Amino acid sequence: MTVERIEYKDLMGKPYVKGGVHPHLGLDCAGISILLLRRRGIEIPLSMASKDNADEVLAAWASALNTPWEKLPPCLTSHNQTGDVVVFKGKNGLSMGVIVNAKQNLVATAIENKTSRVLYYRQLAKLVRGIYRWKGYA
Repeated sequence: MTVERIEYKDLMGKPYVKGGVHPHLGLDCAGISILLLRRRGIEIPLSMASKDNADEVLAAWASALNTPWEKLPPCLTSHNQTGDVVVFKGKNGLSMGVIVNAKQNLVATAIENKTSRVLYYRQLAKLVRGIYRWKGYA
């Protein structure tokens, strides 16, 4: 099922809180990713946000959902879809975000010690380590 975009604007500008999964109290990169993916129809438990880095988060999600994530080339192509997870080098390890609009190349994330925001993919391009797609999409 192809989705053109994920509604994200209500999650922007929220404070960064490590392990945060609540829009009113604060979010981290995994927390905002979980909330966005839930809007895409992937029911990831909120408790899955509290891992040390993006690789551990994706592994926990795959285990909880009993469905693996497909690793795609670490560059944006016309084959990327809204809902794909972008893993990139953050300030203190690997971070993540979700493509919320593939046509406009927009990635939503939460940046450590800042706020949740939407970035154009080109702002992350040199930092990207992988792009992942949940294999459970119909």
